Amino acid sequence: MLPTLRTSSRVRIHSSSKRNAFWCTFWNMILMIFNTFMDVLYLAATSVSLKDPDTPIKGSSQSWYAKKRMVHKLINLNDVKLVKTAMNTVNLTLVPSMTSYMFGVTEAGLFHCLNIG
Repeated sequence: MLPTLRTSSRVRIHSSSKRNAFWCTFWNMILMIFNTFMDVLYLAATSVSLKDPDTPIKGSSQSWYAKKRMVHKLINLNDVKLVKTAMNTVNLTLVPSMTSYMFGVTEAGLFHCLNIG
């Protein structure tokens, strides 16, 4: 013969704890709506007040209709390796890459061009 299983007794939740749970949930919803509203307000204020700085890359208002030019240059890999060794940098990534050095050279060139004018 099998032993009888004890039936689980239902835990009674007091009405005061139900009320507290309701008000906590309600208050969290109010806070979430308020914070979302404030985030949207900050986003709108930021997008209205910020403007791109005038740089030679930005161009004038009529430059949208001007003919676009593409710069294309082939660079010898030995020149890139020469720049890498001349800079004497330590690569902190696991896989050394020439791409990071190319981005650095490009960034330095753009920075130089934009700060001269």
